[in-house]
Amino acid sequence: MMTTNDGYERHVQFAGADVPRVGDWKDETGFYGASIPLRHALDVNREVLVAFRMNGEPLSMEHGYPLRIIVPGCTGARRNVAMT
Repeated sequence: MMTTNDGYERHVQFAGADVPRVGDWKDETGFYGASIPLRHALDVNREVLVAFRMNGEPLSMEHGYPLRIIVPGCTGARRNVAMT
């Protein structure tokens, strides 16, 4: 397990570049994102992807331009579309 000096597990945080729609989760600062454990992000068997193209073409805004994070096995309930 990848931990900090104080014993907490490290996470990778993904922040959305898009503005959440009314009714979507967001905090007081407007942040919209999610995190996964760093060990999951670095595990080649989990096949976490950072996509910047789809079918040989750059991602469109509808599909997450400029980047889309794909994390197999994680719910898409808090799906970020456009990443920063």
